[in-house]
Amino acid sequence: MKDSFSARPQQPSARTSVKRRDGDATTETILPKTASNAVKKPDASGRSVNVLEVRVTGASIEFLVNDTVVNRWSGAARAVKTQGTYGIRVNHFLDVQIDGFGASPASESQTRSTSNGSDAETVALTATAGAMLSPVAFVLKRESASDPETVVVAPALPQPIDPNRLVTVFGKSAPFGSGFESGALARLSPDLAAKYRGHPSVMATAVLSETMIDLTKPLPPPATADEEALDGLMKRIAPAFASLRQAIAAQNADSVRQHASTLAQEFTKVEAFWEAKSKSDATKWARNARLEAEVIVRDAASNQSAPVTEAMRTLGQQCQSCHAMHREQFANGAFRIKKSR
Repeated sequence: MKDSFSARPQQPSARTSVKRRDGDATTETILPKTASNAVKKPDASGRSVNVLEVRVTGASIEFLVNDTVVNRWSGAARAVKTQGTYGIRVNHFLDVQIDGFGASPASESQTRSTSNGSDAETVALTATAGAMLSPVAFVLKRESASDPETVVVAPALPQPIDPNRLVTVFGKSAPFGSGFESGALARLSPDLAAKYRGHPSVMATAVLSETMIDLTKPLPPPATADEEALDGLMKRIAPAFASLRQAIAAQNADSVRQHASTLAQEFTKVEAFWEAKSKSDATKWARNARLEAEVIVRDAASNQSAPVTEAMRTLGQQCQSCHAMHREQFANGAFRIKKSR
C-alpha cells in the first residue's frame, strides 16, 4: 500500500508512530512516537508532502516514509491479520489531501530488501519471552528448532519479564558481540556472553508487554490524595468526552446535551481543584472547557451543528493544553501531577 499526502498540522512535527486499532473500542501503540529525518517538515505555509508505504510479507511488516524504512515489525503475522484490507484514518486537527492511494503486490526486489537489512538496523520484534540471562537481559524464544535464540539487552528492567508471554522489543539489531551494542557483553556473565556470541540480538530502547506497557520504564510513585482526587475527575470526564463525540457524529441532540452537561459539571470541579492549588493556567483551561461544554448544551438544543462542532474542538484543545503542562503519564498508564509544576 502506497500513497502520498499533504498536511497542515497544528504543531509541526517530524516523528513517526504506528498504532493498532480494534474499531473505536481499542487503540494500542505498536511503534511509539520516534523522531525521523525521513519525514518532511512543513514549510513556511504549513504544508508538507510525504509518501507513506506499508509493505506486508509473511515475515514482517515494514513502514516507509519517502522510501525510507522508519521501522520494521518482524513476527507481525502472529499479532496482525491484514486480510488484504486497507484504508485511511486522519487524526484530529489536520487538513490532509491524499493522492495515489492503493494497494499492489510487493515486487521481488522489495521482498528481498525486507529480509536483508543492514548490520545494525532499527527493528520491532514481536515474540515470546524466554529465560532471563541477567537483570537487564533475556532471550526471545525460537520459532523453530533450527532458529537461534535472540538476545535482548535493555537499559533497565524494573518490571519483570514474564516467561512464555508475548513481548514487543524495539531497538538496534545485529549479531551479538559484533561491537555495535556498547556495554552489552559486560551485562552478561562471561560464559553466557561466549554462549550467545554471534546470535541475533537487540539493544532495546523499549520492551512492551502484551498490554503495551513499556517494561523498561519506572513505575509511578504512590498516588497522593490530590492525585487520586484529580484522577477520579478525569475518569468521569474521559468517557463523557468520548460519548459526546459519538453523539455529535450521530447528530443525537438529546445525547449531546446529556454528555455535555456532565462535562460542564465535572469541569466545574476541575476548575475548583486547580484554583485551590493556585494554578492559574490550569484553572483557566478548566474554566474554558466548562464554558465550551455549556455552549454545546445551548446550541445542541437549537440544532446548531457548526457551533457545536467548533466548541467540541476548542474543548479538546483545553484538555490537551492542561495535560501537556500538568499531567505526567507513566508506562503502566497511570497519571501523576507533574512535580515541576
